[in-house]
Amino acid sequence: MISNRQSPLIVSAAAAAKLPRWALLIVLATFALACFSGHAFWNSRDEQIFGLMWNMATGSASAWFLPTIAGTPYTATGPGIAWLGAALIKFLSLFAKPMILARVPSLLWFALATGSVWYATWHLARREEALPISMVFGQEASPRDYGRTVADSATLLFIATFGIVSRLHEIGLPIVLLALTGATLLGVIWSLVHLKAGSFVTGLSLGALALCTNLYWFIVESCTILTILCCVHAFAPFRTRRLLIIAATAAATFLVWPVGAILSGASFDAWYQSFARIQAAGFALPRAGSWLWMARNIVWYLCPIWPFALYAIYAWHRVIHRTHILLSIIALVFPLLFLFISGTAPEYTLTAMVVPTAILASFGIASLKTHSLKNILDWFSATIFSLATIGLWSYFIAWTTGFPPKMAASLHRLAPNTVPWVEPSLLVCTALVTAIWFAIVIWRLRRRPKALWRGPWLAALGITLIWTVGTALFSQMLDEDRSHTTAAREVAGKLRIFGYLPGDCVRSDGLPLSLKGLVAYSGIRFSDSTDCRYTVSRIGPGEPIPADKIGIPTSYHRGSEFYVIRPGDASPINSGTELNSNNNRKSEK
Repeated sequence: MISNRQSPLIVSAAAAAKLPRWALLIVLATFALACFSGHAFWNSRDEQIFGLMWNMATGSASAWFLPTIAGTPYTATGPGIAWLGAALIKFLSLFAKPMILARVPSLLWFALATGSVWYATWHLARREEALPISMVFGQEASPRDYGRTVADSATLLFIATFGIVSRLHEIGLPIVLLALTGATLLGVIWSLVHLKAGSFVTGLSLGALALCTNLYWFIVESCTILTILCCVHAFAPFRTRRLLIIAATAAATFLVWPVGAILSGASFDAWYQSFARIQAAGFALPRAGSWLWMARNIVWYLCPIWPFALYAIYAWHRVIHRTHILLSIIALVFPLLFLFISGTAPEYTLTAMVVPTAILASFGIASLKTHSLKNILDWFSATIFSLATIGLWSYFIAWTTGFPPKMAASLHRLAPNTVPWVEPSLLVCTALVTAIWFAIVIWRLRRRPKALWRGPWLAALGITLIWTVGTALFSQMLDEDRSHTTAAREVAGKLRIFGYLPGDCVRSDGLPLSLKGLVAYSGIRFSDSTDCRYTVSRIGPGEPIPADKIGIPTSYHRGSEFYVIRPGDASPINSGTELNSNNNRKSEK
């Protein structure tokens, strides 16, 4: 072979064979639909974001810029995280249920995230410095085929990441953070090809981070982009022009918020004071538990892609200054560095690391030399996901038949009031999907395909199978165990039975924002007025039930809490404290 460029890559045309578009799109579409449909909200963060959307859709103009949930200010993120969902609920609620419309933005965020990973990797892989070496008889992959294969691999590895599947069912911060960090990287990479358009996308994504997440992640990504522009040699030409376009676009995007708040005529001094206090809390010395959590979880969260990302760094260490390697390393390391001054949940740090890790891992897979190393992801996926599928079906059979008794008992403890049932057509489809998976595994055992994407595709297919089977068989149980929806519906129903009428109001005594937003969605109006006829109080585990309760308390199985309806003039039990995502981290786990 002959080499006209320093590269550790030897990629043949057969290895860069095209992955059919339908195979990629079916995996992505199935994964997305399984994540964002067919189940209730499974944590307080989702319930709070839905409450935010509902309040915007049914409230005044100021609610869009100074968001509240049933009258309680929401300052954990910027208001942009709920704008699209609120607009859909406002204008399309006659055609679909608000809870369904609230999930549509997550599908769009997912499309933005996966599209950003694909195009960012594609632009990097097509650069001269990232191409494989030439072979004697011209058997190497063409730049176009090689770039497409590496981009397909990065996208498949992205959705095959274990930590991603644990959070992609959410409608809040995780999916938004994934999408906007990916779009920011795509923009800065695209600026190497189209200076103005790429810089504009980078600035727009940075501004959207401030609007939709919080100032902490805006600063993290801004420092990441600034370091990339200053340290990666490819950005040296027109560096100042890039910075000016990015800064101007980010500022203009962010100014939509304060300008809109002023024009809405709202009084925002008190709201912004609360917002500033919460945002400042995001910058603090990390607790020792944050680093311990990272040490325990980083390996599984970024599994199975982190070994291939490390191999990419090893394979390219002699030319580590190349754009595709150095840029990805900077984007990967900066969230970790900022963990030293972070008061936010460490899980978000891992979320921000997924996109650059997937990009690096795709180059790592392309750099593998031996046949056994190239097949390691195939065998890992075939083994782990087949065993996991067998385990899921075994637990479902135990849940429905009672045998084995220990497996059945463990599920009944999670959801003691749930009767095992799955719609027959859904059960048949789930069994068919499982059969297709095992047919693909058998095909892989008999064949030895050379395409680089075979391992990532099998991994993505496996994680999609696990999520599809799991949600199809157990979503009913998970809804009861993890959602406030049933408790909110019960509280609202009892209030009406006890005489709540349109025009009445209810005082909240320590209710979680997640529950409060869902009760408000049921048509109950909350107020701090002492003229309200009812008070709903939260009773924590082990606390006595007040003597002035009205009716039977509503229980929340997962938290061992009770919600009690009391007279409107009843003395507060929880000192008027509202539980939300800022001071109730336990409820999010």
